[in-house]
Amino acid sequence: MDPVGGVTVHYIDEGEDTGDIIFQDTFQIPLGISLHQLKQYMINQVGTRLLMKALNEIENGTAPRIPQLTKSPTLRARNLEKGEEKKIIDWATWDVKRVWHLVKGYSGILDFINYRDRPPFGHRIILQNYIECPIQDDFKGKSFLNAQGLRYVCCANGKIFYKYQFSLSSLLLSIRNLLFEFQKRE
Repeated sequence: MDPVGGVTVHYIDEGEDTGDIIFQDTFQIPLGISLHQLKQYMINQVGTRLLMKALNEIENGTAPRIPQLTKSPTLRARNLEKGEEKKIIDWATWDVKRVWHLVKGYSGILDFINYRDRPPFGHRIILQNYIECPIQDDFKGKSFLNAQGLRYVCCANGKIFYKYQFSLSSLLLSIRNLLFEFQKRE
């Protein structure tokens, strides 16, 4: 739920993201933005502008060199282990907006939810909107299909809706995975 993102243009040295800073800028992260949209915004709107400014300053010999701290004040994000994503969300206490924002931000990595039924073969899950409403304790973290055919998962104080949509890439990936499993058994 961090509402602010940032972009840094820096010199390259032997470390990873340790070179002297040339320019930095921050921006607001809209609630529910997908990871793909966020990357596009960071590159197209903020990063390109900063990079062009840095190149002009380097060419003119006026680019700043701001040393970075030897020990970063922020922790490096780690990769999740298989199955760990289901343990990240505290369905009983997390606000529906927080869960929706997290899952929406990972677009395509929707294994955070224990779905009532898996998507049909060749379909993918599309996250939709959410509503705030009272939820029974034993419903939190579970998914449902209502009488109108709407799929949703319950959080501490609301429901997140999702649907299944046919996807050629999902179909091809499913076929590839089936073939791989079949080959492993032989």
